[in-house]
Amino acid sequence: MQSWQVAVWERLQQQHDRGSLAHAYLAYGEQGIGKFDLLRHFARYLLCKSPVTGSLCGTCVNCALAEGGAHPDVLIVAPEEGSRDIKIDQIRSLAEFVARTSHSGLMKVIVINQAHQLNVAAANSLLKTLEEPASKTVLFLVTERPGSLPATLRSRCQRLQFATPAIGVTADWLTAKGLTASDALTLATAAGSRPLYALALAERDGVNGAQDFLRQLSRLLQSQSLLQHCVAVALKLGEAVAVEYLLRASTIVIRSLSQEEEPGDQVLAEVLHNLRAAAVRKEELLRKLLAFNALAEQAQREVHGSTNPNPQLLLESLLWQWSKLGPVRHSSRARG
Repeated sequence: MQSWQVAVWERLQQQHDRGSLAHAYLAYGEQGIGKFDLLRHFARYLLCKSPVTGSLCGTCVNCALAEGGAHPDVLIVAPEEGSRDIKIDQIRSLAEFVARTSHSGLMKVIVINQAHQLNVAAANSLLKTLEEPASKTVLFLVTERPGSLPATLRSRCQRLQFATPAIGVTADWLTAKGLTASDALTLATAAGSRPLYALALAERDGVNGAQDFLRQLSRLLQSQSLLQHCVAVALKLGEAVAVEYLLRASTIVIRSLSQEEEPGDQVLAEVLHNLRAAAVRKEELLRKLLAFNALAEQAQREVHGSTNPNPQLLLESLLWQWSKLGPVRHSSRARG
């Protein structure tokens, strides 16, 4: 358990100790902050035969089974390899799991990761399970997009919000993982202060990739870089990461502009300076940035949805919209 997860853990532990656990939880928060990892650990806690002061004993038979990832009273559901959806057959297997007697005589725990990927048939099937909750069974719907779930499912779950840690907390955690303080701050900023996502970026040389892409964004605002060159850099990163950076960059710049403060990242500070130079009024710049941020959010939904958008066309469109925030208005996308 990480420091930023303590509040959620203590809430669940106290409910368990009081015998007041809900039968279903909507566990939500940004991607890359460890929601799934914490709930998988809590499943082990629920099955531990000898917990000590709120922690696993680590030695009982249930702890040993769970450590191996094969405890019969824990079911993990997620999109299958090669698919973006959670399908109805997986939820039918879940219903069979609910109907079975507990192997340990304690709890049965279900964790549905990326619950927003439930397709319509699967969501309808899951609703039937939620309408008739089984005793000693708890289900966690884990998602970074709770609004994408049907209201009928959300209304039958107790909400469990995971907070995103502060930039300093994420940077310190990354430093403890072996990154330099400078790289840790760069990645923490690029990842929107989401520790696990930042660490994944670090493993893909995210420091250089993030800085290079952000520099291209700054140059694009000044018409010092061609649109197609910026698209090429974005495609090298991958459309999901590039869209993520665009969304985070615009979010950070909006916050900095609103609060009259400089971004912690030097390149983002340069981006903000270029945007200010292009705008007549702060209010007009904020309006344009908020409109772009909404476009980036829509692009992110498309990237993670089931429509399989063309990566190059998606990035060309989004980066062209970004370029329009600068002082020079381009007459066509090809000119960049």
